[in-house]
Amino acid sequence: MGVPVTPRESRAVMHLWKYTCWLMGVDEKWLVDTERDGIVLLHHTLMTQSQPDWTSQELGQALAQEPLERHFSRFEKLQRKLAYQKHLSVSRYFLDRTKMRQLGLPESVSAWYPMVTFFPRLASYGVQRYIPGLRQWQQKLGRRAQRHVLTQMFGDTEQDLIRPGADHPGHV
Repeated sequence: MGVPVTPRESRAVMHLWKYTCWLMGVDEKWLVDTERDGIVLLHHTLMTQSQPDWTSQELGQALAQEPLERHFSRFEKLQRKLAYQKHLSVSRYFLDRTKMRQLGLPESVSAWYPMVTFFPRLASYGVQRYIPGLRQWQQKLGRRAQRHVLTQMFGDTEQDLIRPGADHPGHV
């Protein structure tokens, strides 16, 4: 999607995913160390999956419609529609027309958003490797964008990570 990943970064992400899955109780036979092993395992899993049923369609439609529930400060109806179309477009980037149909999603959607943003994202991430301080600036912008989306999704209620050992409702 236009984000170049170094071999070191790839290993770090795979390690994080392996650790996260281990914490969630995933059987160790499903935990892999490399992207290649992950892609092979994913491909084998997808080849043996049954066709999506009505529950898959309900989940797919609910996830796709999530942007239509977001809170925007201005032009809410228009921004919801745009967020929805971007959301579908990213899904279409990863899913072919058949999978979109099987999940109850519109087949006619194109992957316009990833395509339009590919080269700017590639340039931005590529340049950050050569200009000191740019990476930290992008990280700050990214964190601000994450918080902005959380506000869109949850309104004015405070949202943050639940930290282990923190005093919060339901913590045992």
